[in-house]
Amino acid sequence: MTMNPLEIFHAEDMRSLCAELTALGYEKATQKIQKLNLPPETRASLLTQVQLRQQAKTKFGERATELFLTRDGLEQATRHQVAALHAQRFQHAKATHVADLGCGNGADALAFTDAGMRVSAWDLDEIAYTAATLNLPQPSQAFLGNVLDLQIKDLAAQGIDAVFADPARRTGAGRGNQRVAAPEDWSPSLPHVLGWRPQLREHVGVERLGVKLAPGIDYEYLPADMEAQWVSVDGTLVEASLWSPACALNGAGRRAVIFRSGWENPKEFFLPGNPSASPTPISEGAKLKHYLWEADAAVIRAGVLENLAHAGNAEVISENIAYLTTDAQLPEEWDGAVSVFEIIEVTKLKPKAVIASLKALQATNIEVKKRGADISPDQWQRDLLKVLKLKKTSLENPLVVFATRVNREHTAVIARRI
Repeated sequence: MTMNPLEIFHAEDMRSLCAELTALGYEKATQKIQKLNLPPETRASLLTQVQLRQQAKTKFGERATELFLTRDGLEQATRHQVAALHAQRFQHAKATHVADLGCGNGADALAFTDAGMRVSAWDLDEIAYTAATLNLPQPSQAFLGNVLDLQIKDLAAQGIDAVFADPARRTGAGRGNQRVAAPEDWSPSLPHVLGWRPQLREHVGVERLGVKLAPGIDYEYLPADMEAQWVSVDGTLVEASLWSPACALNGAGRRAVIFRSGWENPKEFFLPGNPSASPTPISEGAKLKHYLWEADAAVIRAGVLENLAHAGNAEVISENIAYLTTDAQLPEEWDGAVSVFEIIEVTKLKPKAVIASLKALQATNIEVKKRGADISPDQWQRDLLKVLKLKKTSLENPLVVFATRVNREHTAVIARRI
């Protein structure tokens, strides 16, 4: 039988020791723990928590130093600012007691409790359940069990009036820990979760439901009356989620939410309407203009690129390519959600042609990006730096090479980041 490495932390002295070691940092904690008369498995559990807490600061901030974590749970955990968004939606819907189904280490559950709601959390994994038990404050609590065995009417009888589901989207360590792409194959499947909607209406009276999704989900899976949301943090697309009408902020539609370090609040862009509908095609420019705009991944995945194109009188550089071109300045409300580049030169997407242009432009550093071109940006960047003999790069004249299509022809666009 596999040992549960978190069981020892039910003891107050072990929790206190873990806090002491965490404050020392991993290196000093390793030195200190060697002097303690502890079994090897106890030492390993303590040092693992110290290490995971340090790694978790990027997701949870200083609160990470108080949490009990698993490696899988940390990798899949919702970042604190995104979990707070989830909580705000349930507050908007006037929820009081949330069932967190597939809670992991309890990141979302903690956000719900911070917002004043009670939480009953379930997970099938015993170690994740133990972490959630240790992390959740009373009267909220965690349960070990399969969410497929739960009935909405039974949850409602316990006073639960909202459901947040985070279906498992990986095969698990025993089967290679591979991503499961099809929502029908998630656990619970997306159709199963959406099947709770009429049950919530019947047994709770209000349909308060949130579902965490894979960011790459196809629009066809999104119900017409719900709101879908994509979130990025510092340029990385981190999640998508789906919200029932009671939890929707502006009715049905698709929303992009963008967080940046140093921002007090995120930026949000909303496209009302049926979230399963294909985005409206953006007109294709007859030629490149002065600027190239690269929108944040959340804007692109949420299908709100048309909002940006309309605001900046911009066109796509080629059909199905999410780069925009325009002569206009970026509208202020999009600042930080779009990277702006001044187009310097356009050439063939061939190494010799690109090298010749970069030499003539006296590039001092090179970044390579791609859309619609079958190349490896990292390999191209290494090769270009080597050929141009830029062993010591500088910021004097850094240039960006876009390997892409313009008017459906493979093209290299050389630009300068503004």
